[in-house]
Amino acid sequence: MNRLYNLVAKSDLKDKLKFIAVGESDDGSSLQRFKAAYKVPFPMVPDPDWAIGVDLFDISGTPTTVLVDKSGKVLLREVGFFDNAGEMFKKIKAKLK
Repeated sequence: MNRLYNLVAKSDLKDKLKFIAVGESDDGSSLQRFKAAYKVPFPMVPDPDWAIGVDLFDISGTPTTVLVDKSGKVLLREVGFFDNAGEMFKKIKAKLK
């Protein structure tokens, strides 16, 4: 995800996208340890009851990448890890045209 973030930051999408990670953590401290260990450059918020993941975006497993527009409409949902940040960047860019 950091590679994808860096691709977006260097592109014309940098002012159009915000990254927020939602973690299935019971508290913020484990997320902060994860953030520090993996040098995550964007905000991470805990979701102990899955209120954000399940209730808002119908996420059934992790990791799941969700692209949401300003109105809350889901434009893209990818379940599982992705190895190629460039391919994910292309998918996102296509959805934002």
